[in-house]
Amino acid sequence: MKTLLIAYCVVVVSCADTAREEPVLPPRTVDVVQLAYEFMADPIPAFGSLVPRQEIRVTASTAGRIARVHAVEGDNVESDTVIVELANEQISARRRQVDGEVSAARHAVELTAARIDVSRRHVFQRLEQLRGLAHASSRARLEHERALHRRDQAEERYETGRISHDEYASFAHAERVAELEYLAAVGHERVLAAELGVEFPLPESLSNDDTMIDGLVHENLRTVTAEYAGAVARLQIAEAERDAVYELHASLAITAPVDGAVVRRHVEAGERVEAGGVLFVLHDSATPDVLVRIHESATDRVHEGLQAWVSIPAVSDAAFDAWIFRVGAVADPRSGSVPLRLRLRTPMPDVRPGMYSEAQIFSDRATEGLTIPASAIRDPGGGHGQVWVLESDRLSAREVRVSPTGPDGRYVVHEGLDAGDIVVLHDRTGLQEGEEVHARFQSNEE
Repeated sequence: MKTLLIAYCVVVVSCADTAREEPVLPPRTVDVVQLAYEFMADPIPAFGSLVPRQEIRVTASTAGRIARVHAVEGDNVESDTVIVELANEQISARRRQVDGEVSAARHAVELTAARIDVSRRHVFQRLEQLRGLAHASSRARLEHERALHRRDQAEERYETGRISHDEYASFAHAERVAELEYLAAVGHERVLAAELGVEFPLPESLSNDDTMIDGLVHENLRTVTAEYAGAVARLQIAEAERDAVYELHASLAITAPVDGAVVRRHVEAGERVEAGGVLFVLHDSATPDVLVRIHESATDRVHEGLQAWVSIPAVSDAAFDAWIFRVGAVADPRSGSVPLRLRLRTPMPDVRPGMYSEAQIFSDRATEGLTIPASAIRDPGGGHGQVWVLESDRLSAREVRVSPTGPDGRYVVHEGLDAGDIVVLHDRTGLQEGEEVHARFQSNEE
Protein backbone atom coordinates (compact mmCIF):
# COMPACT_ATOMS: atom_id res chain seq x y z
CA MET A 1 0.00 0.00 0.00
CA LYS A 2 2.82 2.32 0.84
CA THR A 3 4.42 1.57 -2.49
CA LEU A 4 1.27 2.47 -4.38
CA LEU A 5 1.01 5.76 -2.53
CA ILE A 6 4.55 6.70 -3.47
CA ALA A 7 3.91 5.88 -7.17
CA TYR A 8 0.77 8.00 -7.14
CA CYS A 9 2.67 10.99 -5.74
CA VAL A 10 5.32 10.64 -8.41
CA VAL A 11 2.70 10.68 -11.15
CA VAL A 12 0.99 13.77 -9.68
CA VAL A 13 4.28 15.63 -9.40
CA SER A 14 5.18 14.71 -13.02
CA CYS A 15 1.85 15.99 -14.35
CA ALA A 16 2.28 19.22 -12.40
CA ASP A 17 5.74 19.74 -13.95
CA THR A 18 4.34 19.15 -17.45
CA ALA A 19 1.59 21.70 -16.89
CA ARG A 20 4.16 24.24 -15.81
CA GLU A 21 6.27 23.61 -18.96
CA GLU A 22 3.35 24.03 -21.47
CA PRO A 23 1.00 26.82 -20.33
CA VAL A 24 -2.30 27.24 -22.19
CA LEU A 25 -2.16 30.29 -24.66
CA PRO A 26 -5.04 32.80 -24.77
CA PRO A 27 -7.08 33.04 -28.03
CA ARG A 28 -5.59 35.18 -30.80
CA THR A 29 -7.19 38.55 -31.57
CA VAL A 30 -8.41 39.02 -35.14
CA ASP A 31 -9.99 42.03 -36.88
CA VAL A 32 -13.54 41.26 -37.95
CA VAL A 33 -16.47 43.02 -39.56
CA GLN A 34 -20.16 42.23 -39.44
CA LEU A 35 -21.81 42.18 -42.86
CA ALA A 36 -24.88 44.26 -43.59
CA TYR A 37 -26.88 45.32 -46.61
CA GLU A 38 -26.05 48.75 -48.04
CA PHE A 39 -26.66 50.78 -51.15
CA MET A 40 -24.15 50.25 -53.95
CA ALA A 41 -23.74 50.74 -57.64
CA ASP A 42 -25.91 48.39 -59.68
CA PRO A 43 -23.48 46.33 -61.82
CA ILE A 44 -24.44 45.20 -65.31
CA PRO A 45 -22.60 42.04 -66.39
CA ALA A 46 -21.37 41.91 -69.99
CA PHE A 47 -19.23 39.61 -72.11
CA GLY A 48 -17.22 40.20 -75.25
CA SER A 49 -13.72 40.35 -76.64
CA LEU A 50 -10.86 42.74 -77.25
CA VAL A 51 -10.91 44.74 -80.48
CA PRO A 52 -8.32 47.16 -81.89
CA ARG A 53 -8.93 50.84 -81.30
CA GLN A 54 -8.38 51.42 -85.00
CA GLU A 55 -8.58 49.01 -87.91
CA ILE A 56 -7.13 50.81 -90.91
CA ARG A 57 -7.61 49.67 -94.48
CA VAL A 58 -4.64 50.86 -96.52
CA THR A 59 -5.80 51.47 -100.10
CA ALA A 60 -4.17 52.36 -103.41
CA SER A 61 -4.54 56.05 -104.24
CA THR A 62 -4.17 55.33 -107.94
CA ALA A 63 -4.14 52.37 -110.26
CA GLY A 64 -0.84 50.64 -110.91
CA ARG A 65 1.27 47.54 -110.55
CA ILE A 66 2.72 46.33 -107.24
CA ALA A 67 6.43 46.98 -107.65
CA ARG A 68 7.70 46.07 -104.17
CA VAL A 69 6.13 44.84 -100.92
CA HIS A 70 7.94 45.77 -97.72
CA ALA A 71 5.66 44.22 -95.06
CA VAL A 72 3.99 40.88 -94.39
CA GLU A 73 1.29 39.75 -91.99
CA GLY A 74 2.43 39.95 -88.39
CA ASP A 75 4.98 42.71 -88.99
CA ASN A 76 5.01 45.69 -86.65
CA VAL A 77 5.35 48.88 -88.68
CA GLU A 78 5.95 52.50 -87.75
CA SER A 79 3.95 55.44 -88.98
CA ASP A 80 5.13 56.88 -92.33
CA THR A 81 7.20 53.76 -93.09
CA VAL A 82 6.85 52.64 -96.72
CA ILE A 83 5.06 49.29 -96.77
CA VAL A 84 4.36 48.90 -100.50
CA GLU A 85 5.42 50.63 -103.73
CA LEU A 86 3.33 50.95 -106.89
CA ALA A 87 4.53 51.51 -110.45
CA ASN A 88 2.53 53.61 -112.95
CA GLU A 89 4.18 54.40 -116.30
CA GLN A 90 1.73 57.16 -117.19
CA ILE A 91 2.48 59.05 -113.98
CA SER A 92 6.24 58.56 -114.44
CA ALA A 93 6.02 59.84 -118.04
CA ARG A 94 3.92 62.79 -116.98
CA ARG A 95 6.51 63.62 -114.31
CA ARG A 96 9.24 63.82 -116.93
CA GLN A 97 6.97 65.98 -119.11
CA VAL A 98 6.16 68.50 -116.39
CA ASP A 99 9.87 68.75 -115.55
CA GLY A 100 10.45 69.90 -119.15
CA GLU A 101 7.50 72.30 -119.02
CA VAL A 102 8.78 73.92 -115.85
CA SER A 103 12.27 74.22 -117.31
CA ALA A 104 10.91 75.90 -120.48
CA ALA A 105 8.67 78.25 -118.49
CA ARG A 106 11.57 79.23 -116.22
CA HIS A 107 13.73 79.92 -119.28
CA ALA A 108 10.97 82.16 -120.72
CA VAL A 109 10.85 84.12 -117.48
CA GLU A 110 14.60 84.61 -117.55
CA LEU A 111 14.45 85.82 -121.19
CA THR A 112 11.67 88.34 -120.53
CA ALA A 113 13.47 89.53 -117.40
CA ALA A 114 16.57 90.12 -119.54
CA ARG A 115 14.44 91.97 -122.13
CA ILE A 116 13.06 94.22 -119.39
CA ASP A 117 16.59 95.07 -118.30
CA VAL A 118 17.69 95.78 -121.89
CA SER A 119 14.54 97.80 -122.60
CA ARG A 120 15.02 99.87 -119.45
CA ARG A 121 18.57 100.73 -120.43
CA HIS A 122 17.37 101.52 -123.96
CA VAL A 123 14.66 103.89 -122.62
CA PHE A 124 17.19 105.76 -120.48
CA GLN A 125 19.50 106.00 -123.46
CA ARG A 126 16.73 107.45 -125.64
CA LEU A 127 15.74 109.87 -122.90
CA GLU A 128 19.34 111.04 -122.83
CA GLN A 129 19.24 111.24 -126.62
CA LEU A 130 16.02 113.28 -126.41
CA ARG A 131 17.69 115.72 -124.04
CA GLY A 132 20.55 116.02 -126.54
CA LEU A 133 18.12 116.66 -129.41
CA ALA A 134 16.33 119.28 -127.31
CA HIS A 135 19.64 121.02 -126.71
CA ALA A 136 20.55 120.76 -130.40
CA SER A 137 17.18 122.18 -131.55
CA SER A 138 17.51 125.01 -129.04
CA ARG A 139 20.96 125.81 -130.41
CA ALA A 140 19.67 125.55 -134.02
CA ARG A 141 16.85 127.94 -133.15
CA LEU A 142 19.34 130.50 -131.84
CA GLU A 143 21.49 130.09 -134.96
CA HIS A 144 18.42 130.56 -137.14
CA GLU A 145 17.43 133.70 -135.22
CA ARG A 146 20.95 135.14 -135.69
CA ALA A 147 20.96 134.24 -139.40
CA LEU A 148 17.55 135.87 -139.80
CA HIS A 149 18.79 139.02 -138.07
CA ARG A 150 21.87 139.16 -140.35
CA ARG A 151 19.70 138.66 -143.43
CA ASP A 152 17.42 141.55 -142.36
CA GLN A 153 20.46 143.83 -141.89
CA ALA A 154 21.84 142.73 -145.25
CA GLU A 155 18.48 143.52 -146.87
CA GLU A 156 18.58 147.10 -145.51
CA ARG A 157 22.12 147.61 -146.76
CA TYR A 158 21.23 146.09 -150.14
CA GLU A 159 18.27 148.50 -150.52
CA THR A 160 20.57 151.46 -149.77
CA GLY A 161 23.16 150.15 -152.21
CA ARG A 162 25.83 149.51 -149.67
CA ILE A 163 26.18 145.82 -150.62
CA SER A 164 25.72 143.97 -153.85
CA HIS A 165 22.97 141.55 -154.75
CA ASP A 166 25.32 138.60 -154.51
CA GLU A 167 26.31 139.59 -150.97
CA TYR A 168 22.66 139.87 -149.98
CA ALA A 169 21.89 136.51 -151.59
CA SER A 170 24.62 134.86 -149.49
CA PHE A 171 23.04 136.17 -146.26
CA ALA A 172 19.60 135.03 -147.40
CA HIS A 173 20.97 131.57 -148.25
CA ALA A 174 22.66 131.29 -144.87
CA GLU A 175 19.34 132.17 -143.17
CA ARG A 176 17.55 129.50 -145.18
CA VAL A 177 20.13 126.84 -144.30
CA ALA A 178 19.87 127.76 -140.60
CA GLU A 179 16.08 127.50 -140.80
CA LEU A 180 16.26 124.06 -142.41
CA GLU A 181 18.73 122.87 -139.77
CA TYR A 182 16.40 124.16 -137.04
CA LEU A 183 13.37 122.49 -138.56
CA ALA A 184 15.28 119.24 -138.94
CA ALA A 185 16.41 119.33 -135.28
CA VAL A 186 12.86 120.08 -134.11
CA GLY A 187 11.54 117.27 -136.31
CA HIS A 188 13.96 114.72 -134.82
CA GLU A 189 13.10 115.93 -131.34
CA ARG A 190 9.37 115.73 -132.02
CA VAL A 191 9.60 112.18 -133.44
CA LEU A 192 11.64 110.83 -130.52
CA ALA A 193 9.37 112.55 -128.01
CA ALA A 194 6.35 110.94 -129.64
CA GLU A 195 8.02 107.51 -129.53
CA LEU A 196 8.78 107.93 -125.84
CA GLY A 197 5.36 109.40 -125.06
CA VAL A 198 6.77 112.75 -123.93
CA GLU A 199 4.69 115.85 -124.55
CA PHE A 200 6.11 118.41 -126.98
CA PRO A 201 7.58 120.90 -126.45
CA LEU A 202 9.54 119.10 -123.74
CA PRO A 203 8.80 120.13 -120.14
CA GLU A 204 11.64 121.74 -118.27
CA SER A 205 11.24 119.10 -115.43
CA LEU A 206 12.29 116.26 -117.74
CA SER A 207 15.88 116.59 -116.60
CA ASN A 208 15.37 116.56 -112.82
CA ASP A 209 11.91 115.08 -111.99
CA ASP A 210 12.54 111.43 -110.96
CA THR A 211 8.82 110.65 -110.61
CA MET A 212 8.17 111.85 -114.14
CA ILE A 213 11.11 109.85 -115.49
CA ASP A 214 9.95 106.70 -113.64
CA GLY A 215 6.49 107.15 -115.14
CA LEU A 216 7.96 107.44 -118.64
CA VAL A 217 10.06 104.33 -118.10
CA HIS A 218 7.03 102.41 -116.82
CA GLU A 219 4.95 103.43 -119.83
CA ASN A 220 7.66 102.45 -122.27
CA LEU A 221 8.14 99.09 -120.56
CA ARG A 222 4.42 98.31 -120.36
CA THR A 223 4.47 95.75 -123.18
CA VAL A 224 7.57 93.86 -122.10
CA THR A 225 6.42 94.00 -118.46
CA ALA A 226 3.11 92.42 -119.47
CA GLU A 227 5.06 89.74 -121.30
CA TYR A 228 7.10 89.12 -118.15
CA ALA A 229 3.96 88.86 -116.02
CA GLY A 230 2.53 86.36 -118.48
CA ALA A 231 5.72 84.31 -118.40
CA VAL A 232 5.69 84.29 -114.59
CA ALA A 233 2.03 83.18 -114.59
CA ARG A 234 2.83 80.36 -116.99
CA LEU A 235 5.75 79.32 -114.79
CA GLN A 236 3.48 79.24 -111.71
CA ILE A 237 0.94 77.11 -113.55
CA ALA A 238 3.69 74.75 -114.69
CA GLU A 239 5.10 74.50 -111.16
CA ALA A 240 1.63 73.83 -109.70
CA GLU A 241 1.09 71.10 -112.27
CA ARG A 242 4.52 69.68 -111.48
CA ASP A 243 3.79 69.69 -107.73
CA ALA A 244 0.51 67.88 -108.32
CA VAL A 245 2.20 65.26 -110.49
CA TYR A 246 5.04 64.88 -107.95
CA GLU A 247 2.49 64.42 -105.17
CA LEU A 248 0.70 61.81 -107.25
CA HIS A 249 4.02 60.11 -107.96
CA ALA A 250 4.91 60.19 -104.26
CA SER A 251 1.61 58.47 -103.50
CA LEU A 252 2.93 55.44 -105.34
CA ALA A 253 5.10 54.81 -102.25
CA ILE A 254 2.37 53.93 -99.73
CA THR A 255 3.22 54.36 -96.06
CA ALA A 256 1.71 53.08 -92.82
CA PRO A 257 -0.74 55.69 -91.49
CA VAL A 258 -0.13 54.75 -87.82
CA ASP A 259 2.15 52.68 -85.64
CA GLY A 260 0.68 49.20 -85.62
CA ALA A 261 0.70 45.63 -86.86
CA VAL A 262 -0.10 44.17 -90.26
CA VAL A 263 -3.01 41.74 -89.81
CA ARG A 264 -3.85 41.11 -93.46
CA ARG A 265 -2.03 41.56 -96.75
CA HIS A 266 -4.11 41.44 -99.92
CA VAL A 267 -1.50 41.88 -102.67
CA GLU A 268 1.67 40.32 -104.01
CA ALA A 269 4.47 41.85 -106.08
CA GLY A 270 3.57 42.08 -109.76
CA GLU A 271 -0.19 42.31 -109.27
CA ARG A 272 -2.21 45.12 -110.80
CA VAL A 273 -4.50 47.12 -108.51
CA GLU A 274 -7.16 49.71 -109.14
CA ALA A 275 -7.51 53.04 -107.34
CA GLY A 276 -9.15 52.40 -103.98
CA GLY A 277 -8.17 48.73 -103.89
CA VAL A 278 -7.36 47.40 -100.42
CA LEU A 279 -3.67 46.54 -100.00
CA PHE A 280 -3.26 45.98 -96.26
CA VAL A 281 -5.29 45.95 -93.06
CA LEU A 282 -3.50 47.36 -89.99
CA HIS A 283 -4.32 47.39 -86.30
CA ASP A 284 -2.95 50.31 -84.33
CA SER A 285 -0.47 49.59 -81.52
CA ALA A 286 -2.54 51.11 -78.70
CA THR A 287 -4.02 48.87 -76.01
CA PRO A 288 -7.14 47.30 -77.57
CA ASP A 289 -10.63 48.29 -76.51
CA VAL A 290 -13.13 45.86 -75.02
CA LEU A 291 -16.24 45.29 -77.12
CA VAL A 292 -19.14 43.90 -75.09
CA ARG A 293 -22.90 43.70 -75.53
CA ILE A 294 -25.75 44.41 -73.14
CA HIS A 295 -29.46 43.95 -73.61
CA GLU A 296 -31.27 46.93 -75.06
CA SER A 297 -33.42 47.15 -71.92
CA ALA A 298 -30.32 48.23 -69.95
CA THR A 299 -29.21 51.02 -72.27
CA ASP A 300 -30.99 53.67 -70.20
CA ARG A 301 -28.60 52.79 -67.34
CA VAL A 302 -25.35 53.38 -69.24
CA HIS A 303 -23.67 56.33 -70.88
CA GLU A 304 -20.24 57.34 -72.14
CA GLY A 305 -17.75 57.89 -69.34
CA LEU A 306 -19.40 55.41 -66.96
CA GLN A 307 -16.95 53.23 -65.03
CA ALA A 308 -16.50 49.50 -65.59
CA TRP A 309 -14.27 46.68 -64.41
CA VAL A 310 -12.88 44.30 -67.02
CA SER A 311 -11.31 40.88 -66.54
CA ILE A 312 -9.27 39.16 -69.25
CA PRO A 313 -8.83 35.51 -68.20
CA ALA A 314 -6.04 34.87 -70.70
CA VAL A 315 -3.88 37.50 -69.00
CA SER A 316 -4.88 37.68 -65.34
CA ASP A 317 -7.60 36.86 -62.84
CA ALA A 318 -7.57 40.48 -61.69
CA ALA A 319 -10.13 43.06 -62.77
CA PHE A 320 -8.92 46.16 -64.61
CA ASP A 321 -10.36 49.65 -64.42
CA ALA A 322 -12.08 50.85 -67.60
CA TRP A 323 -14.74 53.29 -68.81
CA ILE A 324 -17.39 53.37 -71.50
CA PHE A 325 -15.84 54.99 -74.53
CA ARG A 326 -18.79 54.62 -76.89
CA VAL A 327 -22.38 53.35 -76.71
CA GLY A 328 -23.68 51.75 -79.89
CA ALA A 329 -26.57 53.48 -81.58
CA VAL A 330 -28.21 50.41 -83.17
CA ALA A 331 -29.42 47.24 -81.44
CA ASP A 332 -29.14 43.81 -83.01
CA PRO A 333 -32.70 42.98 -84.23
CA ARG A 334 -32.28 39.26 -83.47
CA SER A 335 -30.65 39.32 -80.04
CA GLY A 336 -31.75 42.75 -78.87
CA SER A 337 -28.21 43.52 -77.75
CA VAL A 338 -26.40 46.85 -78.00
CA PRO A 339 -22.60 47.07 -78.37
CA LEU A 340 -20.51 48.98 -75.85
CA ARG A 341 -16.87 49.88 -76.43
CA LEU A 342 -14.88 50.01 -73.17
CA ARG A 343 -11.44 51.54 -72.87
CA LEU A 344 -8.89 50.41 -70.29
CA ARG A 345 -7.42 53.22 -68.21
CA THR A 346 -3.98 51.61 -67.96
CA PRO A 347 -2.01 50.48 -71.06
CA MET A 348 -1.59 46.70 -71.23
CA PRO A 349 1.04 45.62 -73.78
CA ASP A 350 0.34 41.88 -73.33
CA VAL A 351 -3.28 41.85 -74.50
CA ARG A 352 -4.24 41.15 -78.10
CA PRO A 353 -7.39 41.68 -80.16
CA GLY A 354 -9.68 38.67 -80.05
CA MET A 355 -9.06 37.77 -76.39
CA TYR A 356 -12.19 36.88 -74.40
CA SER A 357 -13.20 39.37 -71.72
CA GLU A 358 -15.83 39.86 -69.05
CA ALA A 359 -17.02 43.18 -67.69
CA GLN A 360 -18.97 44.65 -64.82
CA ILE A 361 -20.48 48.03 -65.69
CA PHE A 362 -21.48 50.15 -62.74
CA SER A 363 -24.67 52.05 -63.36
CA ASP A 364 -25.37 55.42 -61.81
CA ARG A 365 -28.40 53.83 -60.17
CA ALA A 366 -27.98 52.57 -56.60
CA THR A 367 -29.29 49.23 -55.35
CA GLU A 368 -29.16 47.46 -52.00
CA GLY A 369 -26.73 44.57 -51.65
CA LEU A 370 -24.49 42.66 -49.28
CA THR A 371 -20.89 43.87 -49.60
CA ILE A 372 -17.61 42.73 -48.11
CA PRO A 373 -14.16 44.36 -47.99
CA ALA A 374 -11.65 42.91 -50.44
CA SER A 375 -9.20 42.25 -47.57
CA ALA A 376 -11.56 39.62 -46.15
CA ILE A 377 -11.46 37.47 -49.29
CA ARG A 378 -8.69 35.06 -50.15
CA ASP A 379 -8.07 34.71 -53.93
CA PRO A 380 -11.20 36.48 -55.27
CA GLY A 381 -10.09 36.10 -58.88
CA GLY A 382 -12.58 34.48 -61.23
CA GLY A 383 -15.51 35.50 -59.00
CA HIS A 384 -14.87 32.89 -56.27
CA GLY A 385 -12.90 33.08 -53.05
CA GLN A 386 -12.70 31.93 -49.43
CA VAL A 387 -13.39 33.79 -46.17
CA TRP A 388 -13.06 33.02 -42.47
CA VAL A 389 -16.42 33.26 -40.68
CA LEU A 390 -16.60 33.60 -36.89
CA GLU A 391 -19.25 31.34 -35.34
CA SER A 392 -19.45 31.23 -31.52
CA ASP A 393 -15.90 32.59 -31.29
CA ARG A 394 -14.57 29.81 -33.52
CA LEU A 395 -13.37 30.02 -37.12
CA SER A 396 -15.05 28.35 -40.04
CA ALA A 397 -13.80 28.52 -43.68
CA ARG A 398 -16.48 29.25 -46.23
CA GLU A 399 -16.50 29.43 -50.04
CA VAL A 400 -18.16 32.52 -51.54
CA ARG A 401 -19.09 33.87 -54.97
CA VAL A 402 -18.42 37.61 -55.36
CA SER A 403 -17.91 40.35 -57.90
CA PRO A 404 -16.22 43.76 -57.58
CA THR A 405 -18.47 46.71 -56.88
CA GLY A 406 -16.14 49.42 -58.14
CA PRO A 407 -12.85 51.16 -57.50
CA ASP A 408 -13.31 51.26 -53.71
CA GLY A 409 -11.93 47.73 -53.25
CA ARG A 410 -15.20 46.15 -52.12
CA TYR A 411 -17.06 43.12 -53.46
CA VAL A 412 -20.74 42.27 -53.62
CA VAL A 413 -21.63 38.85 -52.20
CA HIS A 414 -23.78 36.62 -54.40
CA GLU A 415 -23.50 33.31 -52.52
CA GLY A 416 -21.99 31.96 -49.31
CA LEU A 417 -22.73 34.72 -46.76
CA ASP A 418 -25.70 36.45 -45.19
CA ALA A 419 -26.29 39.75 -43.43
CA GLY A 420 -25.07 39.55 -39.83
CA ASP A 421 -22.24 37.11 -40.60
CA ILE A 422 -18.94 38.06 -38.97
CA VAL A 423 -15.92 37.67 -41.24
CA VAL A 424 -12.23 38.04 -40.52
CA LEU A 425 -10.40 40.92 -42.18
CA HIS A 426 -6.97 40.43 -43.74
CA ASP A 427 -5.59 37.06 -44.74
CA ARG A 428 -4.28 35.23 -41.65
CA THR A 429 -2.39 32.27 -43.09
CA GLY A 430 -1.90 30.63 -39.66
CA LEU A 431 -5.61 30.44 -38.83
CA GLN A 432 -7.10 26.98 -38.51
CA GLU A 433 -10.56 25.50 -38.88
CA GLY A 434 -12.36 25.52 -35.53
CA GLU A 435 -9.76 27.72 -33.85
CA GLU A 436 -11.08 29.87 -31.01
CA VAL A 437 -10.23 33.58 -31.49
CA HIS A 438 -10.98 36.92 -29.89
CA ALA A 439 -12.90 39.29 -32.21
CA ARG A 440 -11.98 42.94 -32.57
CA PHE A 441 -14.73 44.61 -34.57
CA GLN A 442 -13.91 47.13 -37.30
CA SER A 443 -16.01 49.50 -39.40
CA ASN A 444 -17.68 47.94 -42.44
CA GLU A 445 -15.96 50.67 -44.51
CA GLU A 446 -12.61 48.89 -43.99
